[in-house]
Amino acid sequence: GTIITSQSDIFLDNVKGTVIGITGTKGKSTTSSLITDILKKKGLDASLVGNIGEPTLKYLKDDNPDKIYIYELSSFQLETVNKSPDISIILNLYKDHLDHHKNFKDYVNAKSKITQFQKEDNILIFNKEDPIVKEIASKSKAKKIPFNPKNDPLGIRKDITVPAEVLLIVSKIFDISDELIIETISSFTPLPHRLENVG
Repeated sequence: GTIITSQSDIFLDNVKGTVIGITGTKGKSTTSSLITDILKKKGLDASLVGNIGEPTLKYLKDDNPDKIYIYELSSFQLETVNKSPDISIILNLYKDHLDHHKNFKDYVNAKSKITQFQKEDNILIFNKEDPIVKEIASKSKAKKIPFNPKNDPLGIRKDITVPAEVLLIVSKIFDISDELIIETISSFTPLPHRLENVG
């Protein structure tokens, strides 16, 4: 009968703004950062929160329906949630964090919570080339929008490992032009400690 909760669970249960939740084993931070930059360039009130940004609970004080939160969600943050984001993005799934999760199935179950509680009017953007992600998406009630991580209609810089289709899909939802996406990418500073050329 004990209730186990967390900062992510409390935030998702009380937030009034729109939440874009992003998970996956690799690429969460760069994807979250780029989406935040694109939305801000459009003039939207966007904040990067969660696993990379500021602690989420501090945002509830000044929260309102016009705010957009780009929420990077790790498996640790997702395992206790009982509500999913308005827009969920699953980038990929590989074996990871098995020092914390009992096994790979538990890790996948934690990640799947990003869409488990979504409703028909929510959106799930998912990697159709990843069989585990595809299986999670098949059980979702949300409107499903697949992407192929290898498709790059924008010609993204090779030093940025982000699926271009994800940026396009999110930008279309918020009525943002391709030109603004490309402009944001061209001035984007890659995050430290990611993939870098060393020789």
